[in-house]
Amino acid sequence: MIRCALAVLILPVALLACGDSGRLATTSEAPTGPVVPPILVVVVSPDGATIPLSDSLQMQAAVTVPRDWGATGFTWRIADSTVAVISSTGMVYARNRGTTLVAATARNSGTGTAMGMATIHVE
Repeated sequence: MIRCALAVLILPVALLACGDSGRLATTSEAPTGPVVPPILVVVVSPDGATIPLSDSLQMQAAVTVPRDWGATGFTWRIADSTVAVISSTGMVYARNRGTTLVAATARNSGTGTAMGMATIHVE
């Protein structure tokens, strides 16, 4: 009885997957839908770091997926410039106690961009 119920549930799904022609597409057929770009991940580190007041910390960023995306550099930004400031090379300079976000935006030679963030604390 359970096998019959599963067949009744699975068969409509299989038929929907067949499309208008009533046959399943093979892997050699080209997709007809929109092309989905690869997911880009920018990792910013160190995340959660604590910087002593009036000290500095070098941030790092890397594009991890896909590795061949061709990142040509990063643009660095900081959410709260009263807590810390950041240079164009990712060096964070602590100014006042608090917590803020650091963002790195990767760019490639085309028009692609991807962003990653990390939290820093100033004590």
